[in-house]
Amino acid sequence: MIRLPDRFDRIHKPFLTNEGDRSLYFGRVWIYGALIAVFAGIVLDHYPLALVGFFVLATAAGSSLWNRYALNDVVFALKSSTHRAFPGDIIDLDVTLANEKPLPLPEITVNLALSEALDPIDIDSTVEGASTIRTLTLRASLRPFETRTWRIQLACMRRGPWSVGPATLRSSDPFGFFSSRRTAGSRQDVFVYPHSFPIHEPPARNERLMGPLTARRRLVTDPMRRAGVRDYHPEDPFRTINWKATARTGALKVNVNDPVVSTVLMIVLNLDTFTHYWEGLAIEQSERAIETAASIARWGIEQQISVGVSTNGLIAGYDTPLRIPHGRGLHHQAQIMSGLARLWAFSTVPVANILRQERLRGSRDVTYVIVSPMTSPAIANELRLYTLAGIDPIFVPVGEAALHPPAGLRLWSIDLPQQEAAA
Repeated sequence: MIRLPDRFDRIHKPFLTNEGDRSLYFGRVWIYGALIAVFAGIVLDHYPLALVGFFVLATAAGSSLWNRYALNDVVFALKSSTHRAFPGDIIDLDVTLANEKPLPLPEITVNLALSEALDPIDIDSTVEGASTIRTLTLRASLRPFETRTWRIQLACMRRGPWSVGPATLRSSDPFGFFSSRRTAGSRQDVFVYPHSFPIHEPPARNERLMGPLTARRRLVTDPMRRAGVRDYHPEDPFRTINWKATARTGALKVNVNDPVVSTVLMIVLNLDTFTHYWEGLAIEQSERAIETAASIARWGIEQQISVGVSTNGLIAGYDTPLRIPHGRGLHHQAQIMSGLARLWAFSTVPVANILRQERLRGSRDVTYVIVSPMTSPAIANELRLYTLAGIDPIFVPVGEAALHPPAGLRLWSIDLPQQEAAA
């Protein structure tokens, strides 16, 4: 037995393509009344009455049959110019609707679902109440085998894991007596990365042998990180002499190198904005902390440093805090940015627990950068344990945390760009 294509199977099962078929005018009263009119007209030899009943039945049958096949072989497709963007970017979205059958569509409506943070430009859309879903409505009429394409520009309003689709297709018969609908397309993710900005290098590591006494010279230097030259001192090693500078100046000169820096950077992001949960949330401070962490990660990747991220916030769609092991390269940077884009701007566990886990998991070779919009005794106590373990963390205060930073730590103050500060 030869199996027919799926398109021919729809002839026997037309209702499978439509999620909802309903009549706007014809109910059981109309159908039964038309049947009674036909039989009464025939029995009583009153043919005008029978003709009216037959006309009603023919109109209902024809409209219902048209409506059954209206959305058959209607192809819906979405194509976006990119699935990754930054706040303020514009994404081009192509919406294609094709009628691949000889039956025309006098009217078809497309209700496209969008995330509320994706705002269509020059096209009206609706957001109901406190919903996070935006509905975009498109209308068209399609002739047989006609294709219609709309190009819509979407403005990315803010950071987050957003989506486009699916869509609900609605159509009816030419008279509008019946209507049908079905869901078409699939959900497409659009990740809007947190905004990042150029930053300066962190402060140098504390070069202390013991207690408050500072070493006279750097304990370990990196010969690949040349800082300059200076005059020769009797205690300088012979191999540090710069002979070219000596010949040029006529006096002994030695190379000055920067201290060795860690090549592994772990960013610990705190999304707590208050000491207690019942005090509320400061979403702006959390978003500022996420942007600062993204900027530090970007700087580290550009400096060929292995960067990781650990935070006390959940990823959208998961029930565990975000943690990305350290790595290098542009692919790893995209992974970090995607993780920060999917991060909810509130905490789920105390950041002291995350700091404790990272301290037990890490080593002295890792440079820990703590980005936090607030300080608390629990954070200060945990950072004190870092110092006792021989780890020299860097604290990056965000917002009000800069007023009362933890004592005895290296502070990395990162300021907003001028255009953002003015805004």
